[in-house]
Amino acid sequence: MKSEEKNIRFAELVEENKGLILKICLFYAKTDADREDLFQDIVLQAWKNFPAFRQESKFSTWLYTVALNTALTLRRKQKRQFTGTYLETSLSDSVEKENEPTEKMYAAIQELNEIEKSIVLLYLDAYS
Repeated sequence: MKSEEKNIRFAELVEENKGLILKICLFYAKTDADREDLFQDIVLQAWKNFPAFRQESKFSTWLYTVALNTALTLRRKQKRQFTGTYLETSLSDSVEKENEPTEKMYAAIQELNEIEKSIVLLYLDAYS
């Protein structure tokens, strides 16, 4: 497959699985701007690693792994930059503003540690 064809196929696959990326962004980023940045970082990492995708699993499974690893890596970097006070304040502010049950569930998931959050996301997406 030519390079141009690979790029087109990659764009199609990302578009088909956009909801998966958005869900990861929703759980791991707190503001719209952070979600957009995380989305771009995930797509960039997936694009860089797309040549290594061997099609031994579904593209969505592979992309989910890339997205989750990217989100966790960025989160670790952010924790080094910000104090715990910043994280606590943004979490409590977001919880107070939410009214919908789904949004409350997302806020509760935000309070989990990284491993617990990953497990919940896998469960919600019906992955083993």
